Amino acid sequence: MHLRRGVDPASSVLAISPGGFSEMAATATTLHPNVALVTVFHVVRAFIINGFSAVFWRKFGT
Repeated sequence: MHLRRGVDPASSVLAISPGGFSEMAATATTLHPNVALVTVFHVVRAFIINGFSAVFWRKFGT
């Protein structure tokens, strides 16, 4: 079963789940969803979080 955009639910769940690159890539390899999609999503997430963490800290920090 595929979602509207053609991404299977297992790939979607692994892409949004917390974890490191290697853990998610290993899990995706074992469960056979789209490994590239899961890995790229985690890389983009890491860049966004690390890139904007200083901005969020200055704005909302103590």
